Amino acid sequence: MKTPTVPYEWEIHLGDQIDGPADPSKLLRTPENRFLAPLVRPGMDILEAGAGNGRYVFAFAASGARATGLDFAPALVERVRAEAKRLRLDNNVEAVSGDILNLPFEHNSFDLYTSFGVYEHFTRTQHRRLFQEAFRVLRPGGIIYLEVPHFWSAWTLRRELRYWFRRLFPPPLVWQRNMRRRYVVARAEEAGFQTVQSRVFNAWYGFQKGFSIDISWLKGVPNPFCALKPLFEAAAAYCEPRQWLGPTLIYIGKKPSQSR
Repeated sequence: MKTPTVPYEWEIHLGDQIDGPADPSKLLRTPENRFLAPLVRPGMDILEAGAGNGRYVFAFAASGARATGLDFAPALVERVRAEAKRLRLDNNVEAVSGDILNLPFEHNSFDLYTSFGVYEHFTRTQHRRLFQEAFRVLRPGGIIYLEVPHFWSAWTLRRELRYWFRRLFPPPLVWQRNMRRRYVVARAEEAGFQTVQSRVFNAWYGFQKGFSIDISWLKGVPNPFCALKPLFEAAAAYCEPRQWLGPTLIYIGKKPSQSR
């Protein structure tokens, strides 16, 4: 299957920066990873599908797991290998060049399958294949942890406008469509997963990015949304416990113990 985005676009988009703390072990202790951290244990075999620059691969390895990072952009795979060596984590890290739609691993290879901000870059037809491949490479009882941008958030409108603008004017932006929770759950269960939980959170971050509240001036013009910051903060506080308008959607599913 042809992907909407090609490798060189990802290499341009991500650059050579490792987007994470200097100490990889601290990443799993951040609030946004509070649902992921309890799933990671020493000695596990963990796959990050679509690893990019590898920040989660390094976090898993620093936690004592055997971490495999897969990406289809060769330059990114080489960066992960080099960074793992620099961090002295190379004994616990394997960086693999491959296709997330056709994973180059045997059945029942991993205890935990993870992917962060990747599935939204694929088409609906390809989503079925992604979940099927995740199910295939997980061991019985294994867990999938998926993080994608949530459709029902303030950030979605801005991302949609930015995407179509970049399609007309360079530089190009990678293809993306934010995802609905019900859709993600349906595709995962269709592939055979048992849903453990799904969560929507980070409403305040969505308001910040959706309305650029964290930028007081936009190209020399005062940002009118900054004056409304207290109202947005109150709205976010109301939305967060109700799982409304958060830009981050996570899905946690389990491969049944009796599966092959």
